[in-house]
Amino acid sequence: MSNLLATGVVLLQVVAGVVIWLVLLGRYLKSLLLTLGIGIALGTFLSMISSVLLHGSTLGSVAWALPSILAVALAALNWSRLVTSLRALTLSRGEVVGLGITFLVAGVIMLVSWIRTPLSVIAAGGSVDMYFFEAISQGIAKFGPAESILMSGGSLRYHWFTYAWAGELSATAGLDNFVALTRFLPSVTLIAVTLLAVGWAASMKFGVRRSPVWVPALAGLLVTVGGYTGALYGVILNFDSPSQAMSTIWLLALAVIFTTYLLSQERPLSRGTHGAFLTVIAVLTVATMGGKASTSIVAIAGIGFTAIIGLVSRSYWAKRAILASLVSITLGAVTYVLVLSGVSINDNLTDAVSVRASTWQQLDPVIGRWAPMLGTIALLLAVFARLGGVAWLGANRCTRKSPEVLFSIGAVIIGVIALIVLRGGINDLWFLLAASAPAAIVSAYGVGQASARLKQPLLITAVLIAITASLVSLLLSMNWAFDQSSVKDSFFAFPGVLFWLAAVTPWLVIPLLAAATFRLHGKGIPVRSVVMGATALSVIALTLTSLLTRPAVVWTQSRQSVTDIGVVTPTPASDVLTTNNSSGKSPSYVYRADASVWLKNNTAESDLIASSAPSLTNIPAFTGRQMYLAGSVYQLGLGNAEESDTVLSRSTLSTALSTSEWPTAIAQMCGAGVDWFWIEGADPNLLEKGVTVSFGFVSIYSRASMCD
Repeated sequence: MSNLLATGVVLLQVVAGVVIWLVLLGRYLKSLLLTLGIGIALGTFLSMISSVLLHGSTLGSVAWALPSILAVALAALNWSRLVTSLRALTLSRGEVVGLGITFLVAGVIMLVSWIRTPLSVIAAGGSVDMYFFEAISQGIAKFGPAESILMSGGSLRYHWFTYAWAGELSATAGLDNFVALTRFLPSVTLIAVTLLAVGWAASMKFGVRRSPVWVPALAGLLVTVGGYTGALYGVILNFDSPSQAMSTIWLLALAVIFTTYLLSQERPLSRGTHGAFLTVIAVLTVATMGGKASTSIVAIAGIGFTAIIGLVSRSYWAKRAILASLVSITLGAVTYVLVLSGVSINDNLTDAVSVRASTWQQLDPVIGRWAPMLGTIALLLAVFARLGGVAWLGANRCTRKSPEVLFSIGAVIIGVIALIVLRGGINDLWFLLAASAPAAIVSAYGVGQASARLKQPLLITAVLIAITASLVSLLLSMNWAFDQSSVKDSFFAFPGVLFWLAAVTPWLVIPLLAAATFRLHGKGIPVRSVVMGATALSVIALTLTSLLTRPAVVWTQSRQSVTDIGVVTPTPASDVLTTNNSSGKSPSYVYRADASVWLKNNTAESDLIASSAPSLTNIPAFTGRQMYLAGSVYQLGLGNAEESDTVLSRSTLSTALSTSEWPTAIAQMCGAGVDWFWIEGADPNLLEKGVTVSFGFVSIYSRASMCD
């Protein structure tokens, strides 16, 4: 029943977003898919932010539905405009085909992922950060964003908008733990991103030739299931990061609305229309910054780059672009200050993750200082394969100054700069992944334009060339095993070199095969025609490799990686997932899960809990109760920098609960108002205090037994 209720809540949010968009600016977009996609983007964000802003007020319990009330009021006041906008909506054959293919392929992959990782595995710790995500989702829903569920009196300077939406949905519908984050959020994201990708690709008409019917399908696939050719990881819709997934919805909606604003042929626009466009741009800028800062930064960069080029080239839309740029920069900065400024991650986590993204991607081919440079080159080539169509449009005089192309180029530029400059490991890649979303859609359109230079047999050849290059890349990316006994004395480190070649080789194989194809196709062809034809063939084939190399995830998730000190073998699977009993769950998980259920059922929502294992986040994730300290690494890195000393001192006290130093720790915690004590491996003398309940090595004590 709760799942049905949650579905109804989401549908109500979508309807509200669609109505608000149609009333305000619906006449500027005729695509049914884009309208629905924008409706999801606006509806989810407005419902979430309304719930958060009114948290604790008399309207707090129904605040999520206030955008729906606003939508009803707007519809009543503008009924004729709403009906006119609805009647004008269209659905092309390309959109239907693209929708069907993308939902089929991406939907099957998502279902397979759910089967491989059921909720029981996620709850048992199968996803590294999911306990943390679930904890802050519940914390925001119950305590608001100003106070951290991980530490009483503390805060989290984190992009929490996605988790606030999931927490609101869970609280409203009464969903079980992890259902909103791992089932509803991926489903909503997949639907919204597919609608926006397919609809936007079908609506683009700035090329000199008509776009083929398969372009929307290619756009949908590139965004939902495409990867970075030869790289270990490069999927935009990474469901291990809910914030990355959901912020992609807001980013794509922002890109569509921004380019629609610039290209509107109604000149001059009325002040009301300018205001409406800029308001929606402001709202979605806030959404992206609070959803994931890296996503907002690439969006602002794309808007700003478009404005600069438009001003220099004296485009008719330059003033609009400048206005949009000013609005996005201002609102992005304000949101950053309110939501993220003051975070202590730079003080506490930088040293721990100070490696290049290429090392995490296992693309460093050698040992030593040259490794990150060569690995980064390979990673950039892996990225650019999916974005090849943008290069084709950028090289064409007729299309290079279109807002869609400029926005994509600006976003990708800032993503590349982040990848080269930052030293945050996998975090460096979030910028480029975000930029890849709009750029991949524009790339699909560019591939369609490039295909216009090729006859049907050559299009089939392009597919065959892509298959050949992809097979080479897949072969090289296998989990090769080599004798590493003398690896410290070697410059080249196998299999690192092979992984590096997996990303680089398609760029060598495809142009050679493309040029040979044109040479064999007919003698006497002018050199310029050969070059242009081979380039078009290469752009198409390279882009397709982003789809055809995706099966590599089956055998590359645990492949060896090259570092400065040699080749590192992946850590074996966590003991949490071993099948030590009939339930298929480890004893430690069973004890902690049972203890969490007891706390959830026997404590008040306002109760404060202390734990002797402050690094864990399972207690707040399962119970929704606030902690004296939990997830100490998260709280230390993502909390306010001024709270670092408090985190460290509480961590020391919490750990002392299971040692002979427990009397001092308990005395201080009692003074801090702790109501329940979760102690693992308690000191024998502590057991005499009177355990309220025990589950294996987990003992739970009440305040009455410890503080009185």
